[in-house]
Amino acid sequence: MDKTDEAVFVGVRLRPFLSYESRQQCLTASGKLISVVGEFPDKKKKDFAFDCAMDSTDASKPDYVSQEKCYEMIGRRMVQHSISGYHTCLFCYGQTGSGKTFSFMGKKSEPEQGLLPRLLRDLFGEVESLRSLGGQVQCRAQMLEVYNEKVRDLLEDKEKAKAPEIHVHPKVGVYVDGATDVQIETLEHLQKLLETGLSRASVAATMRNATSSRGHTLFRLLMEKHEAHTVVSSEVFCVDLAGRENEKTTKVTGENFVELTFINRSLMWLAQCIQGLGRQARQRGNSDEVDGPSRARFRNSKLTLLLSNALTGNSKTCLLGTLSPAAVNLDESYVTLNFASTVKSIKVTAKRVAKVDKDSLIQSLNEELRSLKDQLNSATPRNAQDLDSQAGFIRNMMESYKARWEEAQKNADLLRRQKDDALQNLAISRWRFARATVKNELRDEARDARADAAIEHLQGTPPSQGTQSNGASPVSPESFEVHFDPHEPSQHRLFPETGASQVESMRYQQSVAMNSAEMGAWLSHWRTPAASDSP
Repeated sequence: MDKTDEAVFVGVRLRPFLSYESRQQCLTASGKLISVVGEFPDKKKKDFAFDCAMDSTDASKPDYVSQEKCYEMIGRRMVQHSISGYHTCLFCYGQTGSGKTFSFMGKKSEPEQGLLPRLLRDLFGEVESLRSLGGQVQCRAQMLEVYNEKVRDLLEDKEKAKAPEIHVHPKVGVYVDGATDVQIETLEHLQKLLETGLSRASVAATMRNATSSRGHTLFRLLMEKHEAHTVVSSEVFCVDLAGRENEKTTKVTGENFVELTFINRSLMWLAQCIQGLGRQARQRGNSDEVDGPSRARFRNSKLTLLLSNALTGNSKTCLLGTLSPAAVNLDESYVTLNFASTVKSIKVTAKRVAKVDKDSLIQSLNEELRSLKDQLNSATPRNAQDLDSQAGFIRNMMESYKARWEEAQKNADLLRRQKDDALQNLAISRWRFARATVKNELRDEARDARADAAIEHLQGTPPSQGTQSNGASPVSPESFEVHFDPHEPSQHRLFPETGASQVESMRYQQSVAMNSAEMGAWLSHWRTPAASDSP
């Protein structure tokens, strides 16, 4: 099994100045480096190195990074990773108003589309290519929001629907139970679904951003390649984190302040998880005896639990940090730079997703369910509720897998029938064309025979009584019929009709198996008189 042990890919992007900001610039981008410029004695570290540093401050600059170029630098790499069988994750982090959501989603017009729409467009193009080659690829999408430490389903129509629950399973990792799972057939369907989810996300005006995200938005695309008894599942996980904002300097109050508190708390837990992973990475560099990553540190927050696979497990992960170039925002920008630097030190082991035997996985889940039921029979009332909840989760997971695989099988059967019908129709169309060509050739032969008879008559030669020079009657195209064998769509047989001349019957009493590729050779053979036909 292919696997790679590599650092998280980190890119940072400077947005343009806003109208209310002074033009005093404190950050510059060059190559892979972000530098702090100006006199800021409390900022001791001046240079930060990343995989790419993007300058989008001024569109007139030659090194200006547009939305398209940003995608080329950080997003396109995820397409091939996903198609090659790796889990992938992209998440955006930064101060509120630093351009996160614009970089992540952008606008509807193609030049201003963000990372996620471009990524989904290219991914679905690859999926369509695989399907055109006969691959059975099933795509499903989820869209969630972590708002005030509650998980909301952005694709659920009912406002009072039961909130999805996060579980951790040893075989499948983090699993969201109860989230709407939408099967995707076309890119247009996927784009419409994305717009629907975004329209339901929580936003509010703040001092720095008129449309600030008040929750963390998570989009998950699951791709399953189905074979007879196995399935390979890889997922694309994209996260637009809510913007961080200083609680001491903010002017929001009431419900918005509560939202800000939850946002900052979940980002604090994420920062602590990142710092722990960074320490672990440094220890790994100094010693071979380092414990593997623990998921326990991610359980403090729903956001960190959902990101745990991307930061510790089997995933190729990218981070985009967004920054304001203005000196007035340096403190917040400096936090983002330190966060991104720590993420850069984390290494994750990404492995190609192995084929999963469908029957084995269902059997394993059944056994786990039976074990939970046995424990439930002897459990205390306090433990019974937890065991019953686990059993319900296992049942839901098993039913979800079964439903998806049954749907994939139905789609495969339908596609197979459609292909068979298309091939048969193609064979019929080709044969009809071939038959028409044969009849035209025969009609020409008959016309030539009649012309020869007329010339003989005009020259005073007795007519040939409707016979050719070889003694055969002129052939009429109507004297042949085509027999189509539906069980052998590439084989067609041409027989003389009842009443054809003896010579014709002798010539065609053995049926001639033909297809369109043999047409010219058969006609050439037919035009050459056989020795037995000579007078």
